[in-house]
This record gives sequence, C-alpha cells and structure tokens, in this order.
Amino acid sequence: MQIKIRILAVGLLLGALLLAGVTNLTAQAQQNPPPSSGAPGARQLIRSFFFAMGAGDLVLLKDGGAISGTIQNDQLQITLSSGGSKLLKRSDIALISFGEKTDQLVLTSGDLLSGKVQAASLQLTTPNGVSLDLPSSTISMAVFKLDLPTRGHRPANPRALFRLFRSLQAQNIFGLFAKSLTSFDLAVFPNRELWSGKVTNQQFVFDSALFGTLTFKAADVAAIELASDPKSGSDFITLKSGDRLSGALDAKSAIEFQPVGLSAQAQSASLTLKRGEVTQVVFRLPASAFGGGHGPGFQGGPGK
Repeated sequence: MQIKIRILAVGLLLGALLLAGVTNLTAQAQQNPPPSSGAPGARQLIRSFFFAMGAGDLVLLKDGGAISGTIQNDQLQITLSSGGSKLLKRSDIALISFGEKTDQLVLTSGDLLSGKVQAASLQLTTPNGVSLDLPSSTISMAVFKLDLPTRGHRPANPRALFRLFRSLQAQNIFGLFAKSLTSFDLAVFPNRELWSGKVTNQQFVFDSALFGTLTFKAADVAAIELASDPKSGSDFITLKSGDRLSGALDAKSAIEFQPVGLSAQAQSASLTLKRGEVTQVVFRLPASAFGGGHGPGFQGGPGK
C-alpha cells in the first residue's frame, strides 16, 4: 500500500509541474479554443513532448526542431565553472542545457552542474534508424530518457525525478516545446518518439468513410493519423476548420517529410513516412496558439 501511495504522489507532483507549464503557455490560447470536433490544440500537443521524454532521448534544437532517438555518446567531459573538469557517463546525465558561454547539467541524482561540455556534437540515432551528427552549437537542450512513473512501475529515484522536473521548468522547456510546434510540422512514431520537419506534399487524397474520395490542400490540414493496419482500423484526417474525417489515406498520398537535423548535403532529401512507422503527423501551429509567439520560454537561457 505504501508503494502505491508513493507512486501516486510522484505522479501527482509531476503532473502538477506539467500542468503548470502547459497552463502558463496556453492561457491566451484558451480564449479562442479549437473547435469541439477535434482540431489538435496547444495543450494536447504539448503533452506529446512529455510522453516523448519517457520514450527516448529528446534533443531540442535552437531553431525549434525536436528530434527523439538514442544519444550514442558514452561519456561527456565537462569543464566546471568552479574549476577543474569532470568525466560523466551517459547514465549519469538527465539533461544538458547548452548556452552561449555556460552549459547547465542536471544529473540523474538531481544534482546541478555548471560549466562547458567538451563535445563538438552529439550523435543521435532516430526511431527509424537514421544516424545524425548534431553540432552542440545548434542544440538548445538534450533530455536523456526519463524514468517516468507508470502503472505498475515506480521510478528508482522519485525525489531526483521531481527535482529534475523543477529544473526543466527553470530551463523554460515548455517554451521550447511551444517554439517547436510553431516552427515545424511534427511526426509522431508508434512508441511516442517524435521528429520535427516539414511535410512537402501539396495535397492529400483521402478515401473517406462517408463522402467517398476527397482531395485536400496540405495548407488546410491540421493532422493526419495513420492506423497501423487499415483493415482493422481507420485513418483520420483533421482539418484546420476542426472537421475530422475517418477513412484511409490514399496510396497516392504517401506522406513526404523533410526532417530537421540532416547534414547539409542531405537537406533536400525527404523521407516517405510509411504506415506502421509513424502514427501521426501534426502540421505547424500558428504562433497565436501560444500568445503570438512571445510567451514565456522564447527568450533567455543559460549563458545569456
């Protein structure tokens, strides 16, 4: 019974921190809520980043891009602001917030370190197996996979996890999430990892259950959800008007996606997001969803 109570307490504390950040960012958006028919809202999409942090490592870029995956760096050397240096294992680090002059690290123990990470880049393997080399100068924050409380699972160190979430708030992580959603389209993978980029389709052909075959301009689409198997489930297309239709995305409308983080030589390349490899594509939100893009978290940070 005591263990169950502790799990509930940790969940409530983390939920309160999450809710506080989301509420802060979406207060202005609530004055003009999305249509009741199901258009994705700011609050709903911010939560997808929360789930992503428990699914894999999450790198947030300074241009607003977000990339899930597995950071391959086994060790990182940090020159401490207090003097000296420290070699940290990957398993010791919960997050790194990269600044212009000073980086901030939160360890899995909950301890804080300030200094400069001596790594020119982070190597990341994405959910679909693509290897990326991300220069440290382009990264705003790297959050290593979090041990979040779930049904039947108690985090190894609940107190450290709570301290980590307090640090995430202090580093304006909710503002970084908002920046990503207003800067790029977002692909969500089956295990809830995600990747920012740009959908390059000009239109989509959708075989709706009620109205037959329909063609929509990409500019009018808010989200596309793909069933893993169309024989046992429906796809959904949600328009910016709020209308949500069930059916199947036509085979002629494979989703072409140009992700962030590719090398300069591959910037023109697009990935074809296949059924079963991606569950949802969310199109870029307008800045008005977060108060015109001038809300908390868009300015400041370590070293500034």
